[in-house]
Amino acid sequence: MNSDSRITYWLKGHAIQNFGDMLSEKLFDGLKRRSLVNWMQGRMIGDYDVVHLIGSCISNYHIAKDLEYVRGAGGKRIAFWGCGLRSNEPLRPDLMAHCMFLGVRGPLTRDVLGLPKNVALGDPGLLMPSVYTPTLCEAFADKTICVPHFLEIKSDDDLLAMSRCQMILRPNLSSSQESIPRFIDALVSARFILAGALHAAIVACAYGRPFAYFDSGYIDVPFKWADFAASIAMPCRFVKTVEEGAYVFQRQSDGCRMPPLADLLACAPFRPSKLLLRRVAAMNSGSGTSAITSAIS
Repeated sequence: MNSDSRITYWLKGHAIQNFGDMLSEKLFDGLKRRSLVNWMQGRMIGDYDVVHLIGSCISNYHIAKDLEYVRGAGGKRIAFWGCGLRSNEPLRPDLMAHCMFLGVRGPLTRDVLGLPKNVALGDPGLLMPSVYTPTLCEAFADKTICVPHFLEIKSDDDLLAMSRCQMILRPNLSSSQESIPRFIDALVSARFILAGALHAAIVACAYGRPFAYFDSGYIDVPFKWADFAASIAMPCRFVKTVEEGAYVFQRQSDGCRMPPLADLLACAPFRPSKLLLRRVAAMNSGSGTSAITSAIS
């Protein structure tokens, strides 16, 4: 992995990675791309000891762990960019004093943390179309797919029978930069995504693909799903089959809208390039989602 040692996420350094958390690498790469005319771009804006670029990583437990392992003494600063709480449990004041919230995933996290109403909202995964243009993956083209949670123990056969999808796409990836675009290519090539992994839904939403939230019998961290759903003004309704998911999406998607992603990018912990700023501004100038016909070449 190429990210700065201060960038941390679940399973970093492990042989098998979780797609959603591993997006930290792609986001870091996009933010750090330097301009030939401005050497200041790509530099870290704040003096942070730990930086989270994505994830449901705001909790008393996670902050305490960050402080336990961070190097140096005193002034330990943790930056969370577009991240979300794991529950509505308030943060301990002594832990919150070490945190900088550079935007948050959704309004539920904002309100529990007591942040201002004008704080930037949005999961950084929604920015993926500005840093990566997918290529059509023939194997998944026009298929209905189920993306289970990283820790899902049901077999692919059981999941196919339960969801009635045509294919399974697991978010358990090898620890290589190439595995991220390959997964995105497969995901956005599909006709419909039944998402048991939150960032499968987020990236589907980002690229304008129809999706629904999948209930396999266990929903990981319900708060994070509700938080993201609130950020795009789409009710958080879980389904068990692809037919039910398509029905729910058809009825709910008209009201779906992107949060102001330019605001989220503006408060990133790394100074983005002018090109990235222009791309994100263009994303928000239209409907807020990217049509698959323009995203796939």
